[in-house]
Amino acid sequence: MRAELLLAAATTLAFAAPARGRTTPADEPGGPAEGGDTTLGVAVVVTSDPGVESSLREAIRTELCSALPASGFACAYPDDVAAALGDVGRPGPEALARVAERLAVPYAVAVVLYPGATEGQIDADVFLQVRGRATGIYRGATDDAGAIADAAADTAEAMLRDAAAHGFGSPGLAPGPDGAGFGPVAPPADDGVIDLTISETLQGIAVAYLACMSFDIQDWRIIGPTLLMGGGTGLAAALLADYYLPIGMADAELVAGGGWWGILEGILLAKTLGAGDMTGLAPWSLLGWSLGLGTGITLAATLDLTTGDVALTNSATAWGTFAGAVIAGTILGRDIFTTDTDYDYAIPFAGLNAGLVSGIVASLFVDVSRGRMALIDLSGMLGVLLGASLGTPLIFESPDENDKRWYSAIMLVSAGTGLALGTLLTAGMDDDDNAAAAAAAMVEVEPSGDVSLHIPVPRPWFDPRPTPSSPIGHLGLWLGLAQGTW
Repeated sequence: MRAELLLAAATTLAFAAPARGRTTPADEPGGPAEGGDTTLGVAVVVTSDPGVESSLREAIRTELCSALPASGFACAYPDDVAAALGDVGRPGPEALARVAERLAVPYAVAVVLYPGATEGQIDADVFLQVRGRATGIYRGATDDAGAIADAAADTAEAMLRDAAAHGFGSPGLAPGPDGAGFGPVAPPADDGVIDLTISETLQGIAVAYLACMSFDIQDWRIIGPTLLMGGGTGLAAALLADYYLPIGMADAELVAGGGWWGILEGILLAKTLGAGDMTGLAPWSLLGWSLGLGTGITLAATLDLTTGDVALTNSATAWGTFAGAVIAGTILGRDIFTTDTDYDYAIPFAGLNAGLVSGIVASLFVDVSRGRMALIDLSGMLGVLLGASLGTPLIFESPDENDKRWYSAIMLVSAGTGLALGTLLTAGMDDDDNAAAAAAAMVEVEPSGDVSLHIPVPRPWFDPRPTPSSPIGHLGLWLGLAQGTW
């Protein structure tokens, strides 16, 4: 049951502002933990339809607020919550966001009870709001009133604990009223809307162009507006998805990767089958895009993946494709930049799929951060550049097939060496407190509206381990991109 509850909040990465609202005193259900200096305020809203026994509302609230102090939370006063909520009927995300803002608490939880489709059954929805964003939704039904109270309370508590466990990386306390501390100051939220917006806008443009090529449309008076429509459609789809759903960084990267890899799958498959121009490639690319995007959306909605899992899968797919292309060149005596029609595209196609499957399997057994994967990929790319530089004299003037084979082999070996060295040199990067830091977003938006680019830098393997008296944390370079309110 606990695993099911946590799965309901799979995408939760809660990064909340300091809690400044009144919380229930210690002698009431849901009072703060002893000392009161690390308590996180929670606004608990329980509503029900007229057809549901009203006593269930108080039973759920009492059970939840009695259990929360042990996890470091405290319920806001019911009267304050009711006044902040107003008369809104069933509380939705906007109402909960308003409650949390008015009470100045980081979390708001709503439990909504209503009669089920089957007579005698009660349905329950549980919503969690973190800084005005719906980060988890649980829905369950039962015909046992006691069971629904326990399930709803347990679900809300599990979602809150999961949020706090993932979202608070700083041990410092935020100042609260009367000098009391109300929990750690949190970093920016794990919001994938920027990544998803950029990717889907570009994919919309690409898909629009492929659609034009599928019908052999060469007139830019038609292609131009179609590209604009495609980009606008992708942008709108990403913004609507972020409005209605909790889009985390892992979800955004998974959906984006599914679309792009699907397009490449279609191109390689079409070339393998003998397609020679864009009119023949485009339909296969559109088919691959639709299948890849659909798979990415399905996986994002059903699996609890981290940014490291997605980065590992994308990285393995990219390097598998590269390895297939280079191996094909080694076998055929063609460099990877060839335009020869007899180039065997089945080998890079097989490499792409082998890398994809390998990445998925590896992500099940290896816990790696996105920051570490970025550095491993960078090391591999430096290896490719070094190999290309070393092999350039072989193909500089009138190379024969053996020269091209050696050139491809040198690039393959140098890429593998770079990846291996990158893996070894970053082996301790994800240990202890660096694991969460390494998974930080590459582009992050502060609450003030400032946009920054973060380039992670690993702690060198020869550095001493951080100690309580000399903490190191993680290294990184922040580049300001824009300022203002968005």
